[in-house]
Amino acid sequence: MGTAATLTTVCALLLAAAQSPAQKPAQQSGQRVRSVMPKATANALPAQAHQNRVVLKIVEHRPDLAANGMIFAPDVLAAIGERPIAPFFTDREALRTIRTRQFERTTPGQLPPVDLGLYFDVGTSGGAATRELVARLNALETVELAYPRELPTPPPVISPTFRGADSPTPRPGDILPVTPDFTSQQGYRATGASGVEGHAIASTIGGMGDGIKVLDIEWGWDFNHEDIKDLVPSALVGPPIANPGFNNHGTAVMGIIGADNDIYGITGFNQDADLLVATDYPASGYSVANAIAVGLPYLGSGDVMVLEAQTSTPLGLGPTEWNQADFDAIFIATGLGVVTVEAAGNGGVNLDAPQLGGLFNTNVRDSGAIIVGASNAGSNTRAGFSCYGNRIDANGWGSNVTTTGYGYLFNPGDVRQHYTSSFSGTSSATPIVTGPVVALRGAAEAQLSPAGAAALDMFAIRSLLRSHGTPIAGIRNRPDTVAMFAAAGLATGLTVRSEPVTGGTAHLDYTPPFTATANDLFAIVVSFGRGNVAMPAPFSGRYLLDANSAVTLAVGSLGSPPGTASITIPGGIGYYGLRLFGQAFGFDTSNNDIVPSNGAQIFVRR
Repeated sequence: MGTAATLTTVCALLLAAAQSPAQKPAQQSGQRVRSVMPKATANALPAQAHQNRVVLKIVEHRPDLAANGMIFAPDVLAAIGERPIAPFFTDREALRTIRTRQFERTTPGQLPPVDLGLYFDVGTSGGAATRELVARLNALETVELAYPRELPTPPPVISPTFRGADSPTPRPGDILPVTPDFTSQQGYRATGASGVEGHAIASTIGGMGDGIKVLDIEWGWDFNHEDIKDLVPSALVGPPIANPGFNNHGTAVMGIIGADNDIYGITGFNQDADLLVATDYPASGYSVANAIAVGLPYLGSGDVMVLEAQTSTPLGLGPTEWNQADFDAIFIATGLGVVTVEAAGNGGVNLDAPQLGGLFNTNVRDSGAIIVGASNAGSNTRAGFSCYGNRIDANGWGSNVTTTGYGYLFNPGDVRQHYTSSFSGTSSATPIVTGPVVALRGAAEAQLSPAGAAALDMFAIRSLLRSHGTPIAGIRNRPDTVAMFAAAGLATGLTVRSEPVTGGTAHLDYTPPFTATANDLFAIVVSFGRGNVAMPAPFSGRYLLDANSAVTLAVGSLGSPPGTASITIPGGIGYYGLRLFGQAFGFDTSNNDIVPSNGAQIFVRR
């Protein structure tokens, strides 16, 4: 088949593919394990003098014992006596929404494994009374578990800085004085073993998170930062922030994930994602589980939740899911398909230690979350403060992280222009791992079939994180995003050679996924818009471009050099933010097959 005839055939196929109907999404798959902290472990937990609340969970599937936020069990009521009692989860409407979604994903005739409506909060007179009531309640068969309610725990950062109230006035874009470009200092974005391949994320269609919601749960944030356009007051779901002492922390986390991809300040991994936040320390009191319940109705299957929290375990600060209510809230979230990324905590705890009773052993109890440890910046060593063990799924930089907030790097006097180069802890590691996680989800939605995208759920992503990256003893891999893209079928031959810049030349390089000869051909096509439809039979793969604006840039033979197309980008700031989308097509003449590549994105940041 000649080149002209081949291209004619391809054009007809692509136009037909662009009109193909969409497929219905598939259900999320995977296995998780719910178990409850042993009552003996809960009875042995210490309670400080001011720890005057008990978390009470009634056994499942007994509506005669508790329902609609009320306890009916006589033995439980007798043990509580005159103490004040209230539902643990304060947003009843959110609970109803969550419960409805649980039933939608449960086999008919069966019940969901856990009901958050069976959690209650009981007041006591202090630490000694708390311990006594915990033991009394745990002696009852009608009680699944009772334990001292956790005290407010700051996010897992090494050197937090406190500051005052939020700035109330939004100012889009850069605020005077002009903010320098600090992207070159973001070593965690680097290619190779030290970073997580920020260029690969930005140059992959969907990698920047389009269509994915990201919910960050922690104490607070400084809204209206100049470099995070989506971190505005309306991004807050649930109750308002009541404890702003760690607002810098939230701003730093969200900068790593979602800072604008421009020439000012820093560059986030996933600027196209929809950013949401929910405080775990409102006026009603500290609770990660309540924040999850408040935020979960805003998230769908395939969206991402980030838990910037830690809690006290018998051995030190560890993952917040040590608390049973937090575990159950995460368990429900992952059961609804929400990909959850959780900080491991900064207590340096061995999560495999026998004193923790196997509660971080996924064969005993598995919430489905991705738990993140921290390395010493880009080195291949675990940060001494980072929790470690088999439960860790991935790691990121735990020091020397440049991001928004704090003002140690740049501070012209306006909190909206604060930047730091020293963010640290599993606090910084967690959003660094979240970047590739959101990229996988976004690229899957943009490039795979609905069924294929749904299959790339938290279990598949957790497996990719554990299998691809730079291994570090005790905290698994620093993610290799390029390798994960390839393993997930999201990198099949087309790459953007280097960051496109105004006044320069962008190069799209194509290496076919099949063994090519000089008789085989390629075409590289670009468009100003995206698509995602199946190629018509008998060909496989997806057509990812807008057929109405598609232009063929290069056609040639697939000899020994790869196929290349070059695009000259005019100079001038008017071209900042320009996007072109590209796809390559290989023509395997041995079997007359047309093989479409992944979709690449040319994004002009500067």
